[in-house]
Amino acid sequence: MDSTKDFVDVITTAWNQFDAEQIVKHLDESFRYDSQWVFDYLDYNGYIDYIRGKFATLKNSNSIIKAETVADNQLGGYMTKICQTNPATNQSAIVYYRIQVDNNKIVKGDLCMF
Repeated sequence: MDSTKDFVDVITTAWNQFDAEQIVKHLDESFRYDSQWVFDYLDYNGYIDYIRGKFATLKNSNSIIKAETVADNQLGGYMTKICQTNPATNQSAIVYYRIQVDNNKIVKGDLCMF
């Protein structure tokens, strides 16, 4: 891949298709994931288990996900904006997924509300 935006586009597509393997194949073994909603960080193996389970749960719950690549006006570059809607309540939540890339691999992922 030529740029961080290419990797962000992969994250976006993976979320829209609930396809964790699109993300997994680009992770560096030193990968670390942090989220405002998770008490402790996840390492490479922990994240792989988490994202596979997360996507399976989303598929089974009929949640509506709309992910898009957007400009990151705070840190520069690009990030994935994820909107999840619960069809039973019609309530939506928006989160943002930022990544860092080093040597053509994703080394860091951060999920936050801004």
